[in-house]
Amino acid sequence: MNPQDFKNQPKKHLVGQIENLTKIKLDNPLIKELIKISYDVKLEYIYDVDAIEVDGVIECELTAFDANDGHEFLYSAEIE
Repeated sequence: MNPQDFKNQPKKHLVGQIENLTKIKLDNPLIKELIKISYDVKLEYIYDVDAIEVDGVIECELTAFDANDGHEFLYSAEIE
């Protein structure tokens, strides 16, 4: 997507999931594996300030290691 796409169609709704999570480089040694990253966002181009407003939810699920005892656990979160 580039800015011209938004000028032609100022509102977009994107729903999906990142498919190949193994290509994402993890720099935190406490994260073992990404399980799922999905999104449901609405994008709107704001002409007056030449900006894109993002409204929606990104969900993430991963397995990680507890820094205190090393036990593995499942973590999930939503960012709104």
